[in-house]
Amino acid sequence: MQKLYSPQNEAKKIFFSGICGISMSSLAIISANRGYSVIGSDAGCNSEALSELSDYGIKVYPSHSEKNIEGCGALIYTAAVSPDNPELLKARQIGIPVYSRAEYLGKILSGYPQRIGISGTHGKSTVCGMTSKIFAGCGNDCTSLIGARTVTDGKAYRIGKSDTVVFEACEYKRSFLCLDPTTAVVLNIEKDHTDCYGTVAEEISAFSSYIKSAQYRVLSLDDKNTASIAGNESSAFWFSISDPHADLYAENISEKNGFYSFDGMLRGEKAFTLTLSVPGLHNVKNALAAMSVARVHKLDMEKAALALSGFHGMKRRFEHIGSYNGAEIYDDYAHHPTEIRSTLRAARDMGFSEIICAFQPHTYSRTAALFNEFITAFTDADRVVLADIYAAREKNSIGISSRDLAARIPNSVYIPDFDGILSYLRSAARPGVLLLTMGAGELDTVARKLKNDVH
Repeated sequence: MQKLYSPQNEAKKIFFSGICGISMSSLAIISANRGYSVIGSDAGCNSEALSELSDYGIKVYPSHSEKNIEGCGALIYTAAVSPDNPELLKARQIGIPVYSRAEYLGKILSGYPQRIGISGTHGKSTVCGMTSKIFAGCGNDCTSLIGARTVTDGKAYRIGKSDTVVFEACEYKRSFLCLDPTTAVVLNIEKDHTDCYGTVAEEISAFSSYIKSAQYRVLSLDDKNTASIAGNESSAFWFSISDPHADLYAENISEKNGFYSFDGMLRGEKAFTLTLSVPGLHNVKNALAAMSVARVHKLDMEKAALALSGFHGMKRRFEHIGSYNGAEIYDDYAHHPTEIRSTLRAARDMGFSEIICAFQPHTYSRTAALFNEFITAFTDADRVVLADIYAAREKNSIGISSRDLAARIPNSVYIPDFDGILSYLRSAARPGVLLLTMGAGELDTVARKLKNDVH
């Protein structure tokens, strides 16, 4: 990687403000691996991230202070960092280069000739993990940067030696426009991030810009918004769960206890047979996307399918946490109505006698904008427990509450505090029951606490 910061082209100390986020910690580790001196700060760093960063000799300050950046040659900041952050203000005052996370990611990626960017409203992390698994299994020692940790090794990154990088491209605040994929994958485009996109048309326009300069475009034929960004463009490689007009589609789909098998059809000819180790029909779509990337990059399709069959998922993506009093505990990151439906359908296929879903909505703006979709998203759950909305970067200027959702969702109850939710789930636990915590906030702590309860 080119040395970015010093006029003498020498490595400088890089400071990461908000270092413990999934993407930020991965970028910090990759920078340290490339010879940079790296330090950072985070007011809410978890033990897992701290341990991982410590393994690479990266010091983390537990609070933000302008003194933290003394001697640093550049500052990288996450979207969660406020404009009045003392480190950010000091960096600009003394005139060292300042980059957003997305800008810095773009600079890291620019060193790889083959840049595979996975984008879409849903499924990015899983498809990124699947694609990385395929490439590694086919002998391409790729680097990967994922927005979630893998179940297998607990890492959200992979440091490889080939000229290929697989990365998650997030559309929030159009940050993926800082990236420059040579292969652009779009899984789906739906109304989301309503705090920065006024309309779906604005989102479609952003995705259209994202794929514009890519050499290869891998697109879902099943999603009308995705199909619209390329029209009838012949250079795109199309995938579909069932449409034979796609370049790659599935036939002979079968399901057993929630896990799916299918034949991958390449322009009418069977190219592979795949049995997935992650449940849910939505993962058939995800697998087709990853296998499409393999085809575009001329990997052996049977080897690719064999590698993918050993993919066991990402953390917080219908992750099995453990059991309590005979009930099975799972956790899922779903925070959009479409994701909720897909996860609950997968759970229903697995044959549980009762599904109890505890859900923490993510952001006031999303809850308000998709309110009607949320109240119809839980039909496959027998009971729903609603926690308070996770504010993230927002203040509740809308005046919306999870109590409003509970009033409209059948068989639901509003329990604002996590201790109350934990007690509710304890009392509901028995053999054959699924206890599912769901959301992009912090409700997963309830699942993990329940697993560790003595009973």
